[in-house]
Amino acid sequence: MQLRWLWYLTSPSGCTLATGHCQIATFSPATPVGRDETIAMRQPKVADVNVGTVFSLQYQQYVDAPLSFIWPQLSRNPNLILCPCCSMDEQLPDEVLETVLENALCIFDIIFEAWRLPHTFAGSPRSTASDILLVSKRWHDLGKPWLYESAIIRTREQAHALAEATCKSWKSSRRLGSYLRRLRIDCGYSDALGQVLRNAPKIDSLYLGFDISVDDHTGRLMRAFRAINPSRLYLDFYQGIHDSDSTLNFAPGGILANAVAGALRYWTKLKRIDCSPHFVWFTVLVSPLTGLKALNYVSMTNHTALRHAGTDIIQALIANPSVRVIQIRDGTNWLSGDKPRPDYPRAKIFLGSGTDMVSWADFPAVNPRATPSNLPTLPEKLWSRIIHFATYWHAAPGESTVHSATRTNATRWAIVLTSSQFYSLGIHHLYGAPILVTARALEGFIQRITAPSRLSSLVCVLDVDAAIVPGQPRRLCAALTNLLRVNRGVQVFPCLLQHVPQDYDLALESMDQVISPSDLLSPSSFLQLRRLRSLTLRGGACPKQQKGPSDLLGDLRSLVLYDVESTLILMFTSMQLPRLREFGFSLRNTTAAATFLSIHGRKIHKLSMDYSPQATSDDMITLASCPNLSELHLLSTAPPSTIPFGDTAKPQCCLRSLTLPLVSLDSGDVQLKFQQWRRFVHQIRQRRDSFPALDEVRILSMFDWPLHQDHYQRSLSRAAHIAHELHAIGVALSDRHGIRWVRFDALEYNDYAQHQFQAFHSLRHDLALPLPLTTPTP
Repeated sequence: MQLRWLWYLTSPSGCTLATGHCQIATFSPATPVGRDETIAMRQPKVADVNVGTVFSLQYQQYVDAPLSFIWPQLSRNPNLILCPCCSMDEQLPDEVLETVLENALCIFDIIFEAWRLPHTFAGSPRSTASDILLVSKRWHDLGKPWLYESAIIRTREQAHALAEATCKSWKSSRRLGSYLRRLRIDCGYSDALGQVLRNAPKIDSLYLGFDISVDDHTGRLMRAFRAINPSRLYLDFYQGIHDSDSTLNFAPGGILANAVAGALRYWTKLKRIDCSPHFVWFTVLVSPLTGLKALNYVSMTNHTALRHAGTDIIQALIANPSVRVIQIRDGTNWLSGDKPRPDYPRAKIFLGSGTDMVSWADFPAVNPRATPSNLPTLPEKLWSRIIHFATYWHAAPGESTVHSATRTNATRWAIVLTSSQFYSLGIHHLYGAPILVTARALEGFIQRITAPSRLSSLVCVLDVDAAIVPGQPRRLCAALTNLLRVNRGVQVFPCLLQHVPQDYDLALESMDQVISPSDLLSPSSFLQLRRLRSLTLRGGACPKQQKGPSDLLGDLRSLVLYDVESTLILMFTSMQLPRLREFGFSLRNTTAAATFLSIHGRKIHKLSMDYSPQATSDDMITLASCPNLSELHLLSTAPPSTIPFGDTAKPQCCLRSLTLPLVSLDSGDVQLKFQQWRRFVHQIRQRRDSFPALDEVRILSMFDWPLHQDHYQRSLSRAAHIAHELHAIGVALSDRHGIRWVRFDALEYNDYAQHQFQAFHSLRHDLALPLPLTTPTP
């Protein structure tokens, strides 16, 4: 098979160089080349290839060898672009190749229709799908129309670029804008956007983001909107309204709402409108809906349906005879009745989404009774599943945990008090996974569980927020024989062992406990916990150094020991722990932890260290015994000034993620925080050779993502500046969900940020650091 590579060399600015050449090695096909072998070692024949030249490589087999193995000396050049093209592809009919290019170049519906989240602007990677058009002229000609089938605009620069592109002619004087069918506008409203709309009259789906900035202007958009006639409209308002509804029409999005309202009556093909979860209907948008004769489907959430500025959106849609479906996607919140609503006609209102969507008319009218009558005769298993669904606890978006828990607990008690049958079935759900979000609820639960009854055997999960009980957690001593998971909000270990027979193996799989100083642990404390997979202990000690059975805790995958005595760590060291993958310790136990890692280090993939930000060289630990370490957690309230690696540590070639669970980016003294971050980044830069694969620093606390371009450029958020600093050393900043900061446009510095920058520059001078990639604008 013949592989052809079209290549060209570009300048750092992105322009193709007119002249130049590069040495390319060709190889004999006599000997097959494996994927893991370096081809450069096999009889190279050097040939000079000019820029833009197409050359061929012959292989007997293994033609899918990675490019990095074919030209290792060239693949490191960021300005060299190589595009593979197989000769067999040129034999495909245009119809088949066009289908391939359509799937490769068009934006997927799941991406185009996704509602914006805080990370959408700075955390969405830029698409490189257009590179496929560089394969050959045939691919370019067939794929270019599909490249312009859909577009997403998030900056004013993108709007200007798309406006220029859609003006260009393509094949028989047809403009590229005529191929545009789906247009998503998150931000970047300007005159250029109006030009895009005029150049693309065949837009079928239009997505509008109403969280516009003060620098966006929509003065001429009303006339531009009239140039198109979409059949589907997406309305997105992420921030929603946090003040009174009377301020809605004075919000920046209100100007855009006026432009859309003026064009609605011209959109005679509009069939469907979808609203984001936080969207609130502007008053000017409601009245034109009654005159849309093609509109038959409107989708929204309970929040959107009941939150409006003076005009009832549901009533307006019901008044339109062409509207057949008013979908409330979160039908559970609609039925809960937490917010008052008029008694709407039910024929047009549908609850749920997808295959679970049902008409509101199918639900019986609410008729509360003391005891139900004429209940259907169903198997107990089916009734148990119905009760489980009715008592399942989930907080609705924007709903407080306490309010949601109170509502669910009231439902649970109402069910178990309905009848003896419901009591026998519902009591398992009431105590199996209790909802304890207040200190009063926890006290009442402990009293009922410790009383002489069989209730303790029903408890399966104890998930108690430690914040509701300040100080030492409440102790619960009961025969929790079926307990599967427990966290540190309530202490059940080791007193649990006193209430179960010695030969009884507990079902406990996950345990996170704060151990009292009076409780001494020994290997016998874990003999009945053979199913344990995750163990976290905060505090605790052995009476003396003891060795546990080697086969004890054979299923344990995570072992975290914070603020414990060294004797406890040494007790676990004597066990085999064949499935252990995660280990955590405090730096005050460095010696004992080093001994543990010398034996179990090769198994560890995730390591957690709890230490003070002012850790000294005496607290350092070498990780040479952890060659497979991929994730490191540093539990410190501030970015550590010294990364806890010994100076003689061997490179951690597998370490990819550095996580700071307790660090907050948006709290504390600004200058002090940035000084701490500068020193932290400086430490990474100095020891970059110790972890060459590191590509991520993860922050588990919430931080401020920029919602749009102006929020990003003029942001006082520390995340933007820290992301740039980490990017300069090849490391990405990511949030608790693993979403990485991928936008690195130039930042503008206002007076407040200018003061910060001067402090940074002074600190850089002290540490002899290079200047940042972005500099203050005058």
